[in-house]
Amino acid sequence: MIQILLSILVAPALAQFDCADSKPFKIVDTQNAHVDVARFFWTDQAGQKIEDAEEICSMTVSIPTYDIRGREEEAYWCLKGSSDQVVSCPMMMDGEKSQVFVLPAVWIRHLATGTDLRDSHFHAYVVSEAVPTAFRQDVFARVQLEDLKPVPLRLDGAHKDGEPAYRDGYYVMVRFQP
Repeated sequence: MIQILLSILVAPALAQFDCADSKPFKIVDTQNAHVDVARFFWTDQAGQKIEDAEEICSMTVSIPTYDIRGREEEAYWCLKGSSDQVVSCPMMMDGEKSQVFVLPAVWIRHLATGTDLRDSHFHAYVVSEAVPTAFRQDVFARVQLEDLKPVPLRLDGAHKDGEPAYRDGYYVMVRFQP
C-alpha cells in the first residue's frame, strides 16, 4: 500500500517533470520525526451522534534532511522518501477500512529573495482500502526557519467536518527532533 501511495504521489510528475535524469539530492543531516495520529468521529458504534476522538498510532521514523537549493521544482516532482520514512496506520474512516499515511520531510531550500530556509513539513493522506488509488482528506503543515541548523519543532494539522456533513476526521502531530 505504501508503494502504491508513493507511486500515486509521483505519477503526475512524469507529465510535469522528467525525473528519469534526476540526480540524488544531497543529505545534510538526519533527524527523528515522531508522529501521532488521532481520529475524530461523530457517531458511536450504535449510530448515536457523539463527538469524540481516539488515538490511532504513534511512531518514530528517521528522516534525512535534503539540500534542494536551486532544484526546488525538481524536488517537488521527483524527491520522494523511502517507504521506511512513511508512517502508515490502519483506521476506520466513515465506516470504511482505511489507512492514514504521514510523510514527514525536511528540505533546505532557497527562495528567489536570496534567503535560504530549513523547511520542515508533513503531508498526510487517508486512503480507503476499497479504492487504494484515490486519497482523500489531504492535510499539509510546514514551518520555514532561516536558521538552517536542526531544532526541535512540532507541527500540527487536522481535517474535520462538522454540520451538516458529520464526516470523520483526523489529527496529526509531528515532532521533529535533531
